[in-house]
Amino acid sequence: MAVEPSSGEYFIDKHEITVINMCRKKHLESPFDLFQINETCVSGTI
Repeated sequence: MAVEPSSGEYFIDKHEITVINMCRKKHLESPFDLFQINETCVSGTI
C-alpha cells in the first residue's frame, strides 16, 4: 500500500512495484509512504 500524504490518496495491490508505479503515474514526483499489509499487522514508516 502506498499513501500520497498531501492528498491522502492510497493505492493497494498485491505487488509492491505495481503500487509504486500507480502512485508515480498519478502523482509524478510527489513523495509517498510505502506500507506492507499482512495477516496480523501493517509495517512501514510514517
